[in-house]
Amino acid sequence: MVYQPSPCKVDKERPWRRYDQDEATTSTAWLPAVLASVNLLDSRGVSYRLDVELGRLEFDMHPYMSLEHQLAAKLLCTFREYHRRAALGLAAFYSQKLAALEDGLLSAREQLFAAHEQGQPFQEVQCAAAAVASAEQEVAEVRQLKEEEESILIGAIDAMAGLWRQLVAVRQRQGGLRLTDIEFNVVQLPLEDATPLQADGLTRQQLDIALLVAEAEPVAGLPPYPDALPLSQADAGLSSFKLRRVECMAASHAMVQKELLNRLVLLQDRVSADPEDPEIKSLQQQLETLGPAPCRARMTHQQELELWSWAEAEVAAGRVGGLFIVHPCASQDCLVSDPSHAAHSIQCQKILGAAAVHTSLAATACLCSHTTP
Repeated sequence: MVYQPSPCKVDKERPWRRYDQDEATTSTAWLPAVLASVNLLDSRGVSYRLDVELGRLEFDMHPYMSLEHQLAAKLLCTFREYHRRAALGLAAFYSQKLAALEDGLLSAREQLFAAHEQGQPFQEVQCAAAAVASAEQEVAEVRQLKEEEESILIGAIDAMAGLWRQLVAVRQRQGGLRLTDIEFNVVQLPLEDATPLQADGLTRQQLDIALLVAEAEPVAGLPPYPDALPLSQADAGLSSFKLRRVECMAASHAMVQKELLNRLVLLQDRVSADPEDPEIKSLQQQLETLGPAPCRARMTHQQELELWSWAEAEVAAGRVGGLFIVHPCASQDCLVSDPSHAAHSIQCQKILGAAAVHTSLAATACLCSHTTP
């Protein structure tokens, strides 16, 4: 659950971001220690006191604590951290913001393709392409923030599940003797998507279908679906976060166009350059197919209907072709429910692919807070 950088460590304790808007404010600065000259005669008879206020003091280790007490304390502390993080509602906020940005990206793509098909002036086509590139960058940034937040919550629940398994094992070694009244259980609930309708009336399911169609539709001069689009070395080197085709079309088009132009100029500037060189002709043909801006490759009406039917079937079956990351439930093997030992329950919820996971932690104390299941 540690998210902010620690000033005692050189590196940040946060996952690396493709677009880090907090780079300037979260960088660690090291200041050298300075000895201040103090006149002992002037400071004679002067006393100093440092007051430290502790709102809550909990022991992770104590001579009178057994192993079960230690695991129970860690489990309760981890749950409080999870509850504090989940109460911020960042995952839901990023989901709603991402839906709005994805809707805007689809509109920008259609405007770009329409400007190219209608033969509008070059400057207008370039402005539309720049708008698509900006929308793609915003969508990728917010999606990465959303996945980071979900991975933090999922990691916290997996950690609680691991602590619970250790606690159960300790109780079994004690012959069923319970030194603490702690119960942890996970209950799966049906997923209820709270994403509101978009400005154009699209629901989340309709938006997923439109995104999958945009992901799979052919773009002139670029590799067809399901092949990945060419990326820069920085983007291609990402291990945990992968860009979707719909998030890198404009950047990939610009990179491929630049590489082809550089290669063509290099061949044409040779002393022995031949205008009839097959490689030069091939490069010119590729640049002509690629065009000055991304454009949709021609498809028949039947092919368009088949593409939309395929996207609807994929979304209805829960398969989105790698469009979204589905996190498996790694804590299903430790689902425990024992209401007879529960004094109270604190409930939390996380989105887990196509299901929501509802966790309940019971302890011998008064109810302090709870989340909406």
